[in-house]
Amino acid sequence: MKSTLEIVKDKITELGDLYKRMDNTMEKLYPEQFPYELTLYNSDIKTKKTETISVTSNIAAVFVDAVASDLMAGIWQDVIEGKPKVSARQTRVIEAFIGDMRAQADEELCNEFDIPSLDSWLAKHICERGIIGAFWLSIVENKKLKLRCLPVDMRWTPFERGVKGLKWFAPITTRTVASIKEEFEKDLKGKGISLPDSQTTGVKITDFWDDTFNEVWIDSQLVRSQKHKLGRPPGVIVGAASGTMLRDAGYLQHENEDLLQFIRHLIDEHNRNLSVKQTAGQNGIIGRYEAEQEIIDGSPSHPIPGSGQTLDVAKGGKHVLVPMPDSNVAFRSADAEISQEIQMGSISNAELAD
Repeated sequence: MKSTLEIVKDKITELGDLYKRMDNTMEKLYPEQFPYELTLYNSDIKTKKTETISVTSNIAAVFVDAVASDLMAGIWQDVIEGKPKVSARQTRVIEAFIGDMRAQADEELCNEFDIPSLDSWLAKHICERGIIGAFWLSIVENKKLKLRCLPVDMRWTPFERGVKGLKWFAPITTRTVASIKEEFEKDLKGKGISLPDSQTTGVKITDFWDDTFNEVWIDSQLVRSQKHKLGRPPGVIVGAASGTMLRDAGYLQHENEDLLQFIRHLIDEHNRNLSVKQTAGQNGIIGRYEAEQEIIDGSPSHPIPGSGQTLDVAKGGKHVLVPMPDSNVAFRSADAEISQEIQMGSISNAELAD
């Protein structure tokens, strides 16, 4: 019988194409960390050229941030329904209770994890990941309601659904040795769990929850296994109503698409267009020259004169500027067409300015 950790690893493999899509989007959101590198084509060989200029656009990051900011600025309106009809007074009491729960969740998230609010996290992640999720546990102990809310990054939260809803989910986080010892001090005693010597080394934690058990794994070592009486996994996972919703082979990578669904494939082309223009502009300023020689012996050519200088050369040895093709019309056409395609798949420049 497979361990829960093996089940989690199998699910990660199954969701591999979806995670690749999420990683692709993530790289577009960090233009400085993942810069575009222009490559030129020589026949069928793709080669990198040191004399090229590579430009990485911020268009994807700005678009996603703009939409997420609008979502964060929105005002929630709770809808209270019930049979028999809920009175106005009951509605106000329920709305106040929901507001208090959210306020408590936000306070704990800010104090413990430096997350400004639950809504801000969900707004960002629905735009960037296409799927949002949270660990949500509310229980009554000694006549007091206790709430534990922790939003999870769905790129690092494998999960499985069944006929009754969520079967299990397993948030995976990277924690320092110091924080692990602080949280799992009792669980670590007498179990021979090996941890790195450095207190700041990152260690992977897998927190598995189903309808009966909770298991915590530190790398491949089981540190906690306990039953619970919740009757269901204490998680909520919701995907955006986006993607094709077809069921062809490999469909998972197109499920619950993020905001870059229609422009992801155009961003590299946009970067390429910007980079080619910059490279061509540099070549136009610096220029490339040829000098006729009766005998080519492999020795270096005379340098071209600098600005304001005069250089004497032998007869017939004058440097001649190598003509470059005029690509201005092609550049303008490419700019217009790529920009149009990107705006059709995202928002127009006018809407972005608003």
